[in-house]
Amino acid sequence: MERTVPCLALASLCIVACGISCQPHEQHEHVSTPTILEPAGARPTYRFDDNLGKAAMNIRRATRQQGGARNKLQGADLATWTTGKYSSTRVVDNGSLSFETEGCDVLTSPPALNISVKDAALLAVRMKVAGTNKVTLAWRGDAEDRFDESAKADVAVSPTGEWETYEIRVASLKGWSVPNTFIKQLQIAVPMKARIEIESVCVKSRYDQFMHQDAGVIHYGIRDEGRLCLFMHAPGEIRYRVDVFEGAKISTGLATVDPVPPVTFGISVDASGETMALLEDRASSSEWRDEIVDLSAYVGNEVDVVFKADCPSPGNIALWSSPAMFQVRPHAPEKPLNIVWYVVDALRADHLDVYGYPRNTAPVMRELAAEGARFTRCFSPSTWTKPSIASMLTGVSPLVHRIGLGNETLPAALTTLPEQLRNTGYTTASITQSPLGPRNGYLDRGFDSVRVTKRQRVARSDGNNSALAASISSFLDRCQTRPFFLLAHTLETHGPYWPPARYRSFQSTNGEASQTDLYDACVLWADANLGMLINKLQDLGLYDHTILIVTADHGQGLEGDEGGPGHMGKPYRARIHVPLLLHLPGAIPAGLVLDANVQTIDIVPTVLDLLGFPANRQFQGMTLLPLIRNQTYDVYRERSVFSIGECSQDAAMVKGNWFLFNDNGNASLTYLPTGPGQRQNLAVEQEALFKTLAEEMARYVAQQEAVGTALRTSESSTPFPVDADTTEQLKALGYLQ
Repeated sequence: MERTVPCLALASLCIVACGISCQPHEQHEHVSTPTILEPAGARPTYRFDDNLGKAAMNIRRATRQQGGARNKLQGADLATWTTGKYSSTRVVDNGSLSFETEGCDVLTSPPALNISVKDAALLAVRMKVAGTNKVTLAWRGDAEDRFDESAKADVAVSPTGEWETYEIRVASLKGWSVPNTFIKQLQIAVPMKARIEIESVCVKSRYDQFMHQDAGVIHYGIRDEGRLCLFMHAPGEIRYRVDVFEGAKISTGLATVDPVPPVTFGISVDASGETMALLEDRASSSEWRDEIVDLSAYVGNEVDVVFKADCPSPGNIALWSSPAMFQVRPHAPEKPLNIVWYVVDALRADHLDVYGYPRNTAPVMRELAAEGARFTRCFSPSTWTKPSIASMLTGVSPLVHRIGLGNETLPAALTTLPEQLRNTGYTTASITQSPLGPRNGYLDRGFDSVRVTKRQRVARSDGNNSALAASISSFLDRCQTRPFFLLAHTLETHGPYWPPARYRSFQSTNGEASQTDLYDACVLWADANLGMLINKLQDLGLYDHTILIVTADHGQGLEGDEGGPGHMGKPYRARIHVPLLLHLPGAIPAGLVLDANVQTIDIVPTVLDLLGFPANRQFQGMTLLPLIRNQTYDVYRERSVFSIGECSQDAAMVKGNWFLFNDNGNASLTYLPTGPGQRQNLAVEQEALFKTLAEEMARYVAQQEAVGTALRTSESSTPFPVDADTTEQLKALGYLQ
């Protein structure tokens, strides 16, 4: 089915500063060539994975046993596991094993598991954990007579006391396979006083997820990139009947699950009784191979498009990532409207010179603000990445989605921005350095691809985010001819601070770099990397028809700040006040400065409003377009904006010029214009106002928690992916102790 979505806001938009009245603090002259933007969703798109149910299939499947069915430990199997210390308790009740410690201890299986190393890809452990955010998995193979330091891996867990299924990708763990043929024994260690309840331990092969269908749609990861894929057992073919529209091309990425047997991929067209092969290529199991096929010879015809995977014998799986027929309009005057959402982790607004900071820390952002809109009072919904990113993608409070507050998966009832954009023909991607952002199996709903690049120490890099920049550049090159949405998330300003030498231009009076000096150098570094992205967009001719959003997931405390250095914890102002810059020539007036209270959950409804799409009733944020167009102001200035700490008892609220801070029942009231410190408590002097705001905050928390509970009711738990790289990155960033 082709999707053509009408657009109201941009349907006839020839963007030339439009004479939009605004209320800027300062005005910058901006002259550019007028850009004509086509309505968002105007280009027809046919997604083959979404239309699999309408296709004809001819598939040969190999007969395989399901790994999980052969290697599932529960009930009586778990009863034979033993503890390392007498002080720990071990109880088996109703088929579950409860393990409670007074300190560090281990839980060890009998030495006769005989798990096939060749077949095992995932170890799915269903358990409840309380008291620790980390456990350690150790294993002993048939080539070893004892547990060894090289055969263990830390596992990040959710210490909420709720059932979660952790899918540990053992095939990627060092020491899992070599020199072993079988794993004889497992051990789970806890580093401190904790309680763990285990319902089952299940070994799954990489084929288990493909066993029940000849073909289907799945998220599949290769190295650091996960993609939404159409899969089929090989040999086989899938045949679609489609109408070929003008400018039609097919894009997809190719890969296999196993290196052997080798698979030859083919795309052909059957028209008027004749078959024409348009693609014939091999692919590997170690990387994605991106392809584009031209259908211009068949414009205006109804044809059969055939996806074929040949191999010498059944047994491999062919993967086609996000196969789609899209439209290229090389000579059209209209330009597709793209979105780039650039998130700098732990970037606080008041350390940017464009926000009044005395040091010249962000010349690129200063220039960007001069060309677009800057919001002086933007607040994040949480003090750390996991709940903030989930809120930014869904437009709702952390108390509703509960990510980072006791849950690890989004409620099925919530829709994400990439889901909505993908449904209207956008190519969607997330490229991040943060292990807490979207990745394969986590917060990836609606993304065609998710990639997590490792953060590099400066000593090993050229001073730029080379892996991240290369991934972004590759995506933009590949998708420049069609509408796209890119979420990019960088870590330069997240501790530990590793600024390259060329950015270390700030020093305190004693000649040594303080924590603030290093942080400011990292801000300058992050700003330079943003400049690289802008240059790339300009080089490709994309800059003037791309909505560019620059913000942060949360702020950052530094030495001397209320609450001390770092983030997470309680919502002090330094930890939640973030920059927000919006840029789209003509639609967003140049040099616009707005001091109304806004929040990062306002970004999703604003983007959809700019695209002309109807509002989603799910959103708790507000579109900022009326504010940008000076259609209304007071409603934003006087609105209530909320932020939550690591628990709902720690909350902050901004209303007008007032900041209410609740520290687990100990509340304070401060006046915003007096600066970021929270030392002047005016709760007594402003008793009536304090009481009114405190009651509003209490109502808000109770209402949002009720909504979150209602969304979770009757939902089944989704497996939470765990891999060695993610865990190591979490440890490096200080999230695991």
